[in-house]
Amino acid sequence: MADSGFAEPRKRGFAWLVDARGHRYRLPHVAGAVAFEVMYQAAEGHLWRRLMDRAGAAVRVPLRVSRDEFLAAFGEVPGAYQLVPVNLDGVQRGDPPQMVVVAAP
Repeated sequence: MADSGFAEPRKRGFAWLVDARGHRYRLPHVAGAVAFEVMYQAAEGHLWRRLMDRAGAAVRVPLRVSRDEFLAAFGEVPGAYQLVPVNLDGVQRGDPPQMVVVAAP
C-alpha cells in the first residue's frame, strides 16, 4: 500500500494516518483541534478546495476518524484528500497528516 497514503491500521483512530516523515501521525493535545476539515484535490496540479456540505458549511470529520469511516464517506471519489486539524472556529491548529490518496476503482 505504498502509494495509498495509508499506514497499516493498528487501532481505531488516526493510527492509519502518517506524518511528513512517514511516521504514525500524532496531533498534540495542546493544539486545540476538535475536528479535521476536508480539503480535496481532483488531480495533481489542480488547486486544493475545501469540501462544503449542501448548507455551505465546511465538511468536517472527527479527529479519531478510522480508515474505514473515511473510505465509507469519500472512497467513491478518487483524488487526494487533506485532513486539516481545526478548532471550533475553523482555524487550523497543528500540522496536518500526509494527504490521503483515493485511487480510481
